[in-house]
Amino acid sequence: TADLMQSALLLHDKDQLELFLYSITRNDSSMYRKVLMREIPNFRALPNRDTDRKCAEVIASDRLHILVNLNSHTAGERNGIFAFRPAPLQVVYL
Repeated sequence: TADLMQSALLLHDKDQLELFLYSITRNDSSMYRKVLMREIPNFRALPNRDTDRKCAEVIASDRLHILVNLNSHTAGERNGIFAFRPAPLQVVYL
């Protein structure tokens, strides 16, 4: 997903939009992940050992307005996190 979204995530107007990026996959040390970790100040890794509820609590504590699911129904998805409604508006993209 990072290779498809990296440009959009990095080229947004930082004065108009604050991004939070939650990674639900293991650190694969890819160049995409390294760039996103460096360039997105609110990059958060949500380990697989954490429950969906715990991950939702972490996300909710960031007080997002919109939460976008970029994994949808792919391998390793964590759609259960969305069941806890950590943001008032939740959408699926890709």
